[in-house]
Amino acid sequence: MSQELAMTTAVPPRSEGAAPFRFRPWRVFTIALSMLLASTGMVIAARGSSQAASCDSSLTGWASVAGSGVSTTTGGGNATPQTVTSLSDLKKYAGDSTPRVLRISGTIDTGTTAVDIASNKTLIGADGNATIHGGLNITSGNSNIIVRNLNIHGVGFGNYPADTLAARGSHHLWFDHLNIWDAGDGLLDLTKGSDYMTVSWVKFWYTDPSNSHRLVSLVGGGGDHDSTDAGKNNVTYHHNWFADLTDQRMPRLLFGKGHIYDNYYTTTGNTYAIGVGALGSALIENNYFKNTKNPHQFMYDRPSYIVARGNVYDNATGKKDTGAGGTGGGVTPFTTPPYSYAADPAANVPSLVSNCAGPRLGSSVPPPTSTPTPTATPTTTPTSTPTGVPGDACAASYRTVSSWSDGFQGEVTVKAGGSAINGWTVKWGLGSGQAISQLWSGTLSVSGSAVTVRNVDYNGSLPASGSTTFGFTATGSATSPSLTCTSP
Repeated sequence: MSQELAMTTAVPPRSEGAAPFRFRPWRVFTIALSMLLASTGMVIAARGSSQAASCDSSLTGWASVAGSGVSTTTGGGNATPQTVTSLSDLKKYAGDSTPRVLRISGTIDTGTTAVDIASNKTLIGADGNATIHGGLNITSGNSNIIVRNLNIHGVGFGNYPADTLAARGSHHLWFDHLNIWDAGDGLLDLTKGSDYMTVSWVKFWYTDPSNSHRLVSLVGGGGDHDSTDAGKNNVTYHHNWFADLTDQRMPRLLFGKGHIYDNYYTTTGNTYAIGVGALGSALIENNYFKNTKNPHQFMYDRPSYIVARGNVYDNATGKKDTGAGGTGGGVTPFTTPPYSYAADPAANVPSLVSNCAGPRLGSSVPPPTSTPTPTATPTTTPTSTPTGVPGDACAASYRTVSSWSDGFQGEVTVKAGGSAINGWTVKWGLGSGQAISQLWSGTLSVSGSAVTVRNVDYNGSLPASGSTTFGFTATGSATSPSLTCTSP
């Protein structure tokens, strides 16, 4: 296994017109130390793991910068939180003109149309099980929006809504601690001149290897979109996990200034990870690329620029483009973002991100107590034998998607027997040291070591021989549990 490290210029930048600075002793120490070392001709990669050790929830990046008449991103601000459990209420309250904090509880299926989110809104999952099945959309002219602590389950290639999460012509947007998978088109597309955006602690992934359209995140819809995108598309991606079966656009940046740091790439078999083109300028810093093809590359003929520093390339192959790309020149390097931040060393990224990406902010979703090692390789355990019930109403089988030190991700497939079913329940027992920290596409209850998962509204009805899946993350070591499946 080859590993390449580039650490020569990873100095935390000074604040230049940043959002209000939160006092943190480790930041003061880091900045002071950086200045001291810089004065002697030395550099440092950044602070240690302080930010992510407790699953950080603070705003950093372009969404914190003042512009377009907005000082920073606050969403619904101090509005009294409202719990939302139905599609009708979500549409009503997310789309009105009143500042709101909406706590999503349970699973809401948006159907074939994404739910529009208007200005001055915070959408936050009430716990780690809160799920949107379908899509969310931010339309042109809206701003100051926060979406966080949610599972957002797409509808699969070729279905609608096409984008699991999308913003068009919007600004001051913060997407944080999300779990997004299986889009019809793109998992998170930011287009038509969207600006002042931060994407943080998000896990992106797909489940179907036969789907060749496994796209992640656009910033700008095309290389000739000057009329909408020139001078905009400024975005920060930090501490995100580009995980299972993600293929390309992680992100693809056009026109804007992009800061892409402390992200974890486990994209075996991908086409490319980061693409930069059409007047885009990217600072690609302290990321960990594991088994990744073409970690960062230029796209299209128009000029662009890439600065790459502090990254780890662990068995990564192909293009690692830097400097000026395209033809014509004129795009300047982006080296000093206009906000305060302190990047974690790339070697720490696998443990930090795999522990904390996704919905981790609710009291029912505590962060893991230990961290996986940076060099841990995802493993897959044998799929368990499907276990049914008398009459073959349904059967359930399990596979381990990935595992790390003291943690793993599992997936259960529920399959109907010879007749259609309306509702299902899967049960199993937890092994020693195991505890479920997050579950999606099902309703979880735990009593001691006994786990019960029931269907949610959109995946309970299965035709004969039809199937659906639910997934979870857990602490402890992965095992192959003995499952039972019953149906009313």
